[in-house]
Amino acid sequence: MTRARERVRAVAGSTRVPRGGAGVLVGLALFAGYVAVQRGRIVSFDGSVMANLAHNLVERGTLTVDRAVDTLGLQSPHASYGLGTSLAMALPTVLQEWFAPGGQGLVSLTNPLLLAATAGVLVPIGRALGWDPLVSVVVALGFGSLTLAPWLSTEGFSEPGVALGLALALLGVVRWERRAGPLTAGTGVAVAILFRPDSVLLVAPILVAVPLSYPRDRWLTRSAVTGVAVPLVAVAALQLWYDAYRYGSVFETGFSQQARGRGFDTPMLEGLDLLLRSPGRGFFFYTPVLLLGLPGAVLLWRRLPALTGVLGLLVAVRLVFFAVWHQPEGGVGWGPRLLFPATVVMAVFAGETLDRLGSQRGVLVASVVLAAMSAGVVAVGLAVPYEQYWRRYVDAPGLTAAERAQRSHDYFWSLRHNAIAGNLALLDEARPFPLRHFAGGVTVPGATAATVAVAGAAAAVAVARRQRAAEGGDSGPVGATRGT
Repeated sequence: MTRARERVRAVAGSTRVPRGGAGVLVGLALFAGYVAVQRGRIVSFDGSVMANLAHNLVERGTLTVDRAVDTLGLQSPHASYGLGTSLAMALPTVLQEWFAPGGQGLVSLTNPLLLAATAGVLVPIGRALGWDPLVSVVVALGFGSLTLAPWLSTEGFSEPGVALGLALALLGVVRWERRAGPLTAGTGVAVAILFRPDSVLLVAPILVAVPLSYPRDRWLTRSAVTGVAVPLVAVAALQLWYDAYRYGSVFETGFSQQARGRGFDTPMLEGLDLLLRSPGRGFFFYTPVLLLGLPGAVLLWRRLPALTGVLGLLVAVRLVFFAVWHQPEGGVGWGPRLLFPATVVMAVFAGETLDRLGSQRGVLVASVVLAAMSAGVVAVGLAVPYEQYWRRYVDAPGLTAAERAQRSHDYFWSLRHNAIAGNLALLDEARPFPLRHFAGGVTVPGATAATVAVAGAAAAVAVARRQRAAEGGDSGPVGATRGT
């Protein structure tokens, strides 16, 4: 077998056949967990605009935004955002109008579904990369519970849809030789573009990994090209039609509207510093567990340099792209939400660390510590409305312009006054308490959802253990079946 074909075998994970049971259970567990922590309404400006667009599509048959919702005067009558989130909200909006008109409880379950699906897709990705079954499940559960995912599940932003698209694209790449591989890869890229058109630059390049990882006779075929092209052409046609509908021209994308006339006006080093080093928006401050991905990137590079290089490039390009954006921080929020899709890649790198080094005591201890830190950050982010501290500390009435500017600086750059510390200080006075199923005590829906989440996670782990035993592994620690 040639070296090129050996690399193909490594990417495709031909020695391990992925099974859907564990991934489905992971998705079910996380979706139930997200239901348990719901606020029941969308607070953000972006999410409110996209939800209103979905409502008008369902109720009026128009793709317009009501001026009353567009409090900033920037997104009406036509929103500049990608259409994906509003389309994903369409069916929940129909159900909302049937069962609870005027509310948002069902509409707000859109992102929980997208995030749970993304975690479910990570399981077969791990298996295709040759990971231990238990590692695949642990990584997927960690992605869904120890990152920005739980907070994003309570909002209406578009990043969860992009993350799902990226995960599907990666699954298609690593399982390219299967019949559905090219179609899965193309669909993933198309989904990401539908949710955020900038994914043409930030997600689509993942397809470069295919010719770099597989022999020409495996990717330059009619069926492979068709599988990739069909969903991409369909989304491109929809996007061009939508641009013509909104702006009267297929050459007008709405970029200037979304950029509020500023575009990419943040100095790059300043933006990178904010997204990497600042306590208020630094990526690893809000997802410490993904530090495990740093050694994993090196380990995966040794096995699959082409795939690892492309994934690393996707992370780097996303980081630079939003570092120079006029709002690198993504507005008032919890952590660097604009970087969230990169969490998919970092989770894959972290999985490689656990799979290759997970039997080492130091790695296990570090993993537990980092997971505990991440869980604490997630809990603080959910227990207090993410906008409360900003309004209390930065946007408080009566402040002078100079005082507000100083507090805004401290919110992003001070360990004492960043959002994590601020939410900790407000734990006993969250107003309103955001977890509606636990406001005033444990409710039946909240207890049921939490129970299903725990049971689903336990069942996923049990299935993974059975798969490990069937494949000849032992029941030791995560990664114990793999050498270093």
